Amino acid sequence: HHEAIEDAMKYLETNAVFTRRGKNGVRSEDVDGGLIYTSFRHYDSRDGDPQLHDHIVVSNKVLGMDGKWSAIDGTVLHKYAVSASEHY
Repeated sequence: HHEAIEDAMKYLETNAVFTRRGKNGVRSEDVDGGLIYTSFRHYDSRDGDPQLHDHIVVSNKVLGMDGKWSAIDGTVLHKYAVSASEHY
């Protein structure tokens, strides 16, 4: 489970992580590094049934190629949500 999460996050870092730059954030740029995230593990469902799962919280900041921190381009990341889940 832990390795699958790491693989899915690396998949996102490789394919879906960009920053927004320029006036109104219209320009999408590569980043220098990956995502900053943490996970919260749960072992059961809301009904108390066994259901191992993690909630991943992703920082909205990424390090640009120029060494400056900027907002993540969430539109690209959002488009990869299903794909990352399937990758997991």
